[in-house]
Amino acid sequence: FQSDMLEIYAALWEWQIAAKLHKYYRQFRDNDLLDAAYCVSEVVEKNGRPMKRDEVSAMFMTYFADSAKSTGDQETLNRSIQALAETYEGLFGKDGII
Repeated sequence: FQSDMLEIYAALWEWQIAAKLHKYYRQFRDNDLLDAAYCVSEVVEKNGRPMKRDEVSAMFMTYFADSAKSTGDQETLNRSIQALAETYEGLFGKDGII
């Protein structure tokens, strides 16, 4: 996948979302949210529906559970997912995470 904002090589979209959310969760960099939002758009298009918050949380925990346990808490993860949802809505004008 390649766009003006992001270039991604062979990796699952879900892993890309989790990885970018993980970076944001630890460092709070807006660019990571932008990248993740574009990845969410691919999953939304593929599935034909917005992602659910618990899906995003489960994705994060699948790939980064050990890091989450050592660097933060569920509230930080929830705030990060909310920030991603707001970023997506700002870019695409619709819900991508509900």
